[in-house]
Amino acid sequence: MSYQVKPEPPPIPQVTPHPTSSLEGLSGLGSRLSLAILHLAISQSEFARRLGSSPAFISDTVRGLKKPGAEFLASIKQTFGISIDWLLTGHGTMFGISGINLDLLRTIRLYVAVARAAIAQDNPTAKPHPIPSSIWERISATQQETTTNCWCPAASSSC
Repeated sequence: MSYQVKPEPPPIPQVTPHPTSSLEGLSGLGSRLSLAILHLAISQSEFARRLGSSPAFISDTVRGLKKPGAEFLASIKQTFGISIDWLLTGHGTMFGISGINLDLLRTIRLYVAVARAAIAQDNPTAKPHPIPSSIWERISATQQETTTNCWCPAASSSC
């Protein structure tokens, strides 16, 4: 009687999640959900009530004991406008917006257009001018860092 030795099956490859995969980001889901509730300025109980969920489930999710399903996440998006991508991965912003203050961007574009026109016409007003306080207030409100306190339409670095 002869025995045949069967070859060993190939080893099963180990699958490691990509560093930016949602599996890795899920560890922070509870803290992001807690931040969202805090930002909405409501209690976990009120959050649960609006979603038709139990306060215990919300509490367990915030503590990382439970992971919500697709329907729950869709309900958060529909009810509060919170980005599912942000909740799951931490990428993007809480509400899925660009974070750019469009009014401020329009104001800056207007200043640039006026400056270009003045420069093109060799207008003497195309010299550095102080930025109006209303613009500085808007910049401060959007927490943008600035390095100078003047508006240089001629793109000069010295004011």
